[in-house]
Amino acid sequence: MRESDDVADTMTAILPQQHRAKRGGAFQRRSRSRCCVALARNGSEEAAARACLKLVDPSILSACFVPRAEFLRKRDGVWRLELHPLFGGYLFLYSDDPAALGKRLRSLRASVRPIVGDDDACAFLTDGEQQWFEELLDEDFVLRFSRGRIVDGRTTVVEGPLRGCESRIRKIDRHRRIAFVETSLARRETTMHAGLEITSKT
Repeated sequence: MRESDDVADTMTAILPQQHRAKRGGAFQRRSRSRCCVALARNGSEEAAARACLKLVDPSILSACFVPRAEFLRKRDGVWRLELHPLFGGYLFLYSDDPAALGKRLRSLRASVRPIVGDDDACAFLTDGEQQWFEELLDEDFVLRFSRGRIVDGRTTVVEGPLRGCESRIRKIDRHRRIAFVETSLARRETTMHAGLEITSKT
């Protein structure tokens, strides 16, 4: 049996049914709130998000989460899905008042540092960026694993949230099952890693 066949069979076995059903885009824009970004120490993102939700008034902060991605990793000879932050050290925060949010975050002793613009307001995603991430992430704010194939040098994603996003894929590491995807974050060009299994290449 080819490794790609083995991986495909293994993925079907280890993906819970509810995860296999998710294709991204399951969480919607929260009213007219803007999605802002802030920084936390790498490895402490989840704790920082909980601190924000606890210490910031809900009238200013309606949601705070760490966007994560699903990767397939082989440990002790067994393939397993693992979740890791999509952007190490970043939090996504929903607010109707980015200026008040930026001011409140700066007053916290929690290890959260807002990214601010020229007006000292908490930097927010552009409408296009916000729509992009809201279409990619599911209701658990997770970028689920995708699967695809390469035909005549052209990548086609056949399953998962990266379907239709092939033009953004700049590189694929087939061994690590990772796609390097071009995107931007609060107007800053960056590359994010996404789980992508190439099951065949012809």
